[in-house]
Order: sequence, then structure tokens, then C-alpha cells
Amino acid sequence: MLRKEPSVPTPRLDLPWRDALAGAALTVAAFFFLPLLAPESLIGLSEELILGIISGLIVGLGLRLDPRAAWLLAVSSVVGVSARFLIDGDPPRVVLPLAALIGIEIWVLIYIIRGLGADRLARPQDVLLLVLVSAAVGFASGLLAGLLLQIVEPGLDQFSHALRSWGIDDVFGIVCIAPAVITLHRPSRWRWAHVTEFTIVAVLTAAIAYFMFRVIDPANPGLVGYPYLVVLGPLWIAVRLGVQAVAPVTAALAWFAATSTAVGMGAFSNASSSPLDRLIAVQLFSIVVALTLLLLAVLRDSRLASMTALKESSLLLREVVDGSQALVFAKSYEGDAAGTGRYVLVNEAWREQTGLSVEQTVGSTDPELFPPEAAAAFLEHDLEVMDAAAPIMVEEIAPAASGEVRTYSSSKFPLRRSDGSVWGVGGIATDTTDLVRLLERERKQAGLLRAVFELSPTPALRVSIHPDGEIQMLAANSAMCALMGAEVGQMDSCVLMEHVHPDDAASARGVLAEAQRGRGPRPSGSVRQREVRMLSLDGQTVWTLMSAATVGAPSEAADTEIVVQFEDFTARRRAEEALSNQALRDAVTGLPNRRALQDRLSSALMRLHRQNGVLAVLFCDLDRFKDVNDTQGHQAGDLLLVEVARRMQAALRPEDTVARLGGDEFVALGEGIADVASAVQMAMRLLEKVSVPWVEGDQTYRPSISIGVAIVEDPTLTADEVLRRADLAMYRQGQRSRPDRDLREVRRRPVPLRGRPSA
Repeated sequence: MLRKEPSVPTPRLDLPWRDALAGAALTVAAFFFLPLLAPESLIGLSEELILGIISGLIVGLGLRLDPRAAWLLAVSSVVGVSARFLIDGDPPRVVLPLAALIGIEIWVLIYIIRGLGADRLARPQDVLLLVLVSAAVGFASGLLAGLLLQIVEPGLDQFSHALRSWGIDDVFGIVCIAPAVITLHRPSRWRWAHVTEFTIVAVLTAAIAYFMFRVIDPANPGLVGYPYLVVLGPLWIAVRLGVQAVAPVTAALAWFAATSTAVGMGAFSNASSSPLDRLIAVQLFSIVVALTLLLLAVLRDSRLASMTALKESSLLLREVVDGSQALVFAKSYEGDAAGTGRYVLVNEAWREQTGLSVEQTVGSTDPELFPPEAAAAFLEHDLEVMDAAAPIMVEEIAPAASGEVRTYSSSKFPLRRSDGSVWGVGGIATDTTDLVRLLERERKQAGLLRAVFELSPTPALRVSIHPDGEIQMLAANSAMCALMGAEVGQMDSCVLMEHVHPDDAASARGVLAEAQRGRGPRPSGSVRQREVRMLSLDGQTVWTLMSAATVGAPSEAADTEIVVQFEDFTARRRAEEALSNQALRDAVTGLPNRRALQDRLSSALMRLHRQNGVLAVLFCDLDRFKDVNDTQGHQAGDLLLVEVARRMQAALRPEDTVARLGGDEFVALGEGIADVASAVQMAMRLLEKVSVPWVEGDQTYRPSISIGVAIVEDPTLTADEVLRRADLAMYRQGQRSRPDRDLREVRRRPVPLRGRPSA
């Protein structure tokens, strides 16, 4: 099966043209000039011998160049062959088809040999593939050449000649010559001893070859002239130095043997009376010798490569084992009658951590090296591995070199023979003492923190914030459950933000965000707290100071656990509100007092800056209130004030303000009044509502009020100025009326002009 070349999506211009063109020029020169170097005795046979050698050179060169250069070498072969034989006077009708056949043959040989991977000469099958491919292609080409000769030269009977010589010539060139070109490079790894050895054996081989093929009488060679003796030197080179060294020696030996035979010298000169048969005989001899030498050399190289790889692998494994900080060991239970197992391998970390040297450990058993309790535990775990024939992870305890007892996490596994049977136990033990202690401390600390969290009198929650911002409740302590009016454990599945007042949701998220960024709570005295109203399970509002802190280092890639604490100040808040109300409310009626009225009036004037409108201020005085106090007592007077305040609030809009300045004086504040008529209607509603008779006990009261109105459009006035004008308007109204005047007369009084008190 051909080896498929990997597809390379590279433009054709990426071909190394300098090397390719140099190879093409060398190809043309080889086919054109090498036949000229052949001895005169080879004239007429040069196409059999020289062309085979040249083909071997070109195919070897093609296997070294870029695969895409094969077609260029094929074309160059056609050019070189055509030029050579056309100059010699051969007819074009014979030369051109044969030249084209040679070019195609070279391209096919390069393609198939490279596709099969035989160009590496790394396996014995690569050598056999060279023989098979060259024979198949060579004899097929010889068959085609014979047919072409029969067609273009019908009178010549050269079919058998072409078939035999062409096929064997190709095998000769590919097997004997091409490997020398394929493996040609500087032996950079050779030591001087190798260079010396190669030189001595090569010189001896050359001397023997010269003696065999040039000195010995072919008619009477004798025992010493036996041609296969020439193989002794190359055999030594093949076995000792490999393919790279033997390939050029084999090529030179084949060339020398063939040329000597062609000129009638050497043992093969008497093989046949036919020059072609003598040439075929020496080529077959060279092919067999080359095949044998290459097979031996490839076997030697592959064996040496395997041994080198095994040695390097062993060294690498040893370096890995000794370089490991973990304890690596192996025990053999084979042939141990006591069944305790003996150590056969330990690494450097074993010596450093246990204080036992390799010499002390290897060959010893656990009872000989460790205390009885530890040895018994080791044996128990080893037997478990061997019985189950499967690896296990266990925790083991053993004394260290310092005498301290250390904890190890051991991975133990069975050691098997080639047939799968278990003969021992291997292990890798990592010292986890510090980790175990750290985990134990963390476990105790976590338990302590949980206890502090659960028993803390401060309400607290544990929440987890996902990277996407989702907040998940983890736990609430008992104080938090009590604060929220829940049973213990009832809030664990609650959603935190559902129990935060909507107006304070942003503040709560801000506290959590600061904690998530690692800024929340700070050292004592600088903790960032925010007021957050919480909604208890029964709907009550709980005022708290909220703070938060992360548990562990914050991370953007994982959930962040946060502890949230709440300081309940609801009672204080209510007390503050009560004090605030007391300061701003009338103690008798509950209406806003003078201070609150001034604040609201100032705010109304500020709003008048931003929007057009009219502000109405009605200064009201309760008529004959002193008589009620003097005749009925202050309690009755207070009840009358409360009733009047209620009636005034009922007569006005919800957004209007009714305040008591003190004594019998009230003020009504109306915003958004359209005009003077609307202010008059507001005053009329007050008069009608207040004047309704009021029965308290066995007494009937007919309250009445005097009203002065100030209409304000100028927002630059102060609150005191507006109240002064309204008071002045009411005063003038009282002067025009008798104290006992009916209210109907008051209704007919003109309302003061805008911005000015009534006259």
C-alpha cells in the first residue's frame, strides 16, 4: 500500500528551485557525460550498464529532493538521454521513445519508493521493497522497450535483449547505487575510532576487490580467487557501522566488479561467451551482495536505534522518578515465602524523606524498615492491590527521617508480567501532613465560626453572590430569625431582597457590592454601615444598620460568600420620631405647631420659585375661646380646640396644611390655588364646617372663627412676612366686627387683596 503524502496547501512557487534546478542540471550531465567515461570495451553495452548506474544515481537524488521535483528530474532525463544518443548518430525514431520511457520510469520509481516509505531505509522491508519495486518497474519498462524496438526497427530481434538487460540493469542501479545517494551525508556522530575503523576496512576491501577482479587469473582463480571473499570487509562495515557506511562501499564494489567483468577480467569474465550474459551475471552477484549487506546494516541500525531509545527511555524514566518530590517505590512478592514483599526500587525522595538509603531499602521488607503498626498497614494495602489486581488510593502513616510521624496519600497499583499475572506492587506516595493539618485547622475554624454565627446576639445572614449578581440565602442565625419574626431555619430558603424595603434596595445592594469587591467591613471604628429598612414576615418595618464582609478572598470566577449583619435600632428610631413629632406637633390638637408651619411655608415658597401659582395663607382666630376656658375650665377648652382642629382638617384638601400657632390661633396653608375666588371658597368651607353646633356632655357649643387671608404670588417673601400679613388681615377683620356678630356678616366681608393684608 502506497504511503500517502500529506497534502500541503503551498503554492508551487514554494518549491526550492535552486536545489531542483541543480538536480536537473546534474541529471542532464550524468546522462550526457557519464557514458563517455566508460571504457572502450563497454561500447555497445553502455546502455545496459551505464544507464542503470545513472538511473540509480538520479532516483537516489530524487528521493533526497522535494517530492515536487520528481517531474523536473524526469524531464531532464529525457533531455539528457536524447542528446547523448542523437549525438552518437542513433535514429530519432528509436531514441526519442526510449528516452521518454526512461524519463517516465525514473518518475514512477521515485513516486512509488517514496510512497511506500522505502526511501528511509530504516526497516528490513524497505530494502526488500527497493528490490521488488525496481524489478517490477524495470521488467515492465524492458517489456515496453522491446515492443517499441520491434515497432520502430522491425528487422532487429532485440526484444529478449531489452527485456533481460533493462530489468536487471534497473534493479542493479536501484539496489546497488541509489542507497549510497540516499544515505549520503556527513557522519557527524562518528567518533574517531569509527572513522579509523571504517578507513582500515574500506582499504582492505578495495585491496581484496582489486586482487579478485584484476589480479586473479579468471581461467584458474583457485580457492583464494573465490569472488564472494570480497564481501568480508563490507560485512564487517555493515554489522559495525550500519547503512550509512556500507552503502557507498557497496556501490563502489558493484561498479568495480561490473567494469572489471566488462573488460574481461575477474571471476565472472568466464561466466559466458556472451558479453551481455557476463554483465548480467556480475550484476546479479552485485545485487545479491548489496541486498545482503543492506539487510544486515538495516537490522543493525534498527536494533541499535531500539536499544538507544530503550536506554534513553530508561534514563528519562529514572530522571523522572528521581526528580519527583513524591516517594516512588516498587515491591516484589514473587518467591517470598513470608508474603511480606521486598523493595526492588525506590527514588531519591524516599531517601530524603524516610532517611533510608537505597542500599538499606532495596531487598528489605516493611517489617525490617518500619514500626509494626505501619508495616502491617502497608501489607494490608498491598494485598488488597494484588487480590483485586487494580489500583487503590489510601492514606498511610510512616515515620520521617526526623522521627516525626508523617501522613502520606499513596496511590498503589499492581505490577504485571507480560502474561498479565501480578508479581508485585508499585506506589507513589505524596506527603500530605501539612495539608491534613491545614484542613483540620480550617475545619475547626469553620466550626468555630459557625458556632459564633449561630450563637451571636447580632442578627446575621450568610449569603452567596454568583458572578451574574444573583443573591442566594445560605443561612440565618437565631437572632436574625427573631428580628424578622420567623422560626429558626425558616429564613434559610428566603430571598433576601424580598425582605428589604423597596426604597432601601439600592442601599442594600451597595453594601453587598462593597463587600464583594473586598472593601467591606473595615477595621474597628470604620465599618461602612447603611440604614436599611427590613420587612419582617408579618409585614412590620424594622429599622437596621446593615454591614457586610466577605468570607475568604473575593473571586470574579466563583461565588462570593458574604456574612451580613444587622443592628436593630427600630426602638431608637421610633423614639426619635416621637421626639421629632413632639417638637413639631401641638401637644393638644396634634396639628403641626408654629415651627412646623414655618418649615412647610418656607418649602411652599421655594416651590413657588419653580412653578407659577398662588399660595393662600388663612389666619384663623377662634371667637370667645377665653369665655369657654373661664366658665367651663381648661379641659373643656382643650376639647373644643381638638374639635375645631378636626373640623378644619375635614374642610380642607388632603394636601392642605392646618397648624395651631398657640392659644386660639390656627393657620390654614393652601398650595396650588388658582385665584382669589378659590381662596374665598376655602375660607367659606372653614366657616361653615366650624360653625356647626357641637354637643359635649350636657353643653352645646356654637363655635365661630375670624379669618384673615393673605394671597401670595411673590416667592421672595419670607414665611414670617406672609404670616404677619395674614395676621394683620385677621386683625382688621376683627375690628370691623362686633364680638357677638353673626357669622353671616363675616361671610359678606371682602377678602384681603393678593399680597396685602385686608384693610
